[in-house]
Formats: sequence, C-alpha cells, structure tokens
Amino acid sequence: QNSSMEDSNEGEEPSSKKCKSESVETKDKKEHDSKQKNDLHCPMCNAGCLLRCECGHETHSSRHSIECDISNITVIRNEDEPIRRLTDQHVVSVRLPTTNTQCVISQCEKYPKTPLGYLTHLSRHHKTTLYEEGLFFECSRGCIISTRSDISNHEKTCDGRNYTLHRMDENGVEERVL
Repeated sequence: QNSSMEDSNEGEEPSSKKCKSESVETKDKKEHDSKQKNDLHCPMCNAGCLLRCECGHETHSSRHSIECDISNITVIRNEDEPIRRLTDQHVVSVRLPTTNTQCVISQCEKYPKTPLGYLTHLSRHHKTTLYEEGLFFECSRGCIISTRSDISNHEKTCDGRNYTLHRMDENGVEERVL
C-alpha cells in the first residue's frame, strides 16, 4: 500500500499538498480539531484538508490512529475539493424580481423587495397578511412561504433564493402576481 502511494507522489512537491491556510503537524486528530476551531473557525472538510499519516494513509477521521502504530499526522490539502470559505456557505441577499414596482394590495408606488420586507409592509401599511389576501411566495425550488416563520425556516433548510408572488383564487386556481 505504501509503495503505490509513494509512486503517485514522486513527481509532486510536498508543499503543493499542504493546507493553504496553515501547515499543522500534530500527534492526534483531537489536537488538530481544537486548532482548526480556534484558527480557521471551520471544520476540516470545509477547509478542504485531509489528515495524512506517515505510513501514507489519508483520511478525515481519527480511526486510522487507532489501527496504525506510527500515526504521526500531517494536514494536507485535498486536491479534489476547492477551499471553501464561510462566506460561500450562506447567501443572505434575497430579492424579488423587479418586474412590477407596485404593491399588489393597493398599488403603492414603493415597497420592499424581500419577502420579509413585503410581509412587514403588508402588516404595517395595510393591516393585513399574505394569507388574508390569498397570496403566497414560492421559491425557485417550489417551497411555499406565507408567514414570517416560514421565511426563517426556509432560509435554514432550502437554498432557493429567488421568489415569486402568487395568488390563490376562490376556485383554488393559482396565478402568478409578481
């Protein structure tokens, strides 16, 4: 097993395999994980790093250190995965399509373009809710949103960030409003 690993790494420079954020050499994974939390503020997988034992075995877990007598671990860059940053993981900006610039309730000239802002606009300026008006938002992945808690839960579970506003008529037929 070691000879095949050495053959594949012969022409490569060892520094090209090291983690871009920091080269850390530790005796066990627990020590590395505590350094990872303190220094990088993200788990090892998100940093795109692997643990390589002196015997040549590469892994994300500490299981190998139980089985191997050597188990001197070095952190290296995983060539298959890009380095991910915390900012890549969550999209905060949510915008409605700006095709119609009027509120559907009373044709207001200005209203917020986010679903949460639109719910606030309806409750403050028109003293109503989406449900009372027969309206709901649908994200690009098909999730239905009609309350503030729906928006909060949706941002945690779904990565669809483009919304359209729909109206349900008395017959149960859906029509797109925005």
